[in-house]
Amino acid sequence: MSEFNISTKQYNFITDTSSEVLAWGGIRASKSYAALVKCLMLSRVPDNRIALCRKTLRSFKNTTL
Repeated sequence: MSEFNISTKQYNFITDTSSEVLAWGGIRASKSYAALVKCLMLSRVPDNRIALCRKTLRSFKNTTL
């Protein structure tokens, strides 16, 4: 897998093995980036299901895609 340039807080989020993990922070704090990296890593686990959600589709497109 490729290497990702991440901060310590992002690393802690990505490597947390809890069943539910919360990421919080200000606008443009790279929460979505960390979530995408975590999703990519978890997608390599067989039979794993992953969801990345936002309240509205517009918000999803503006901040994540």
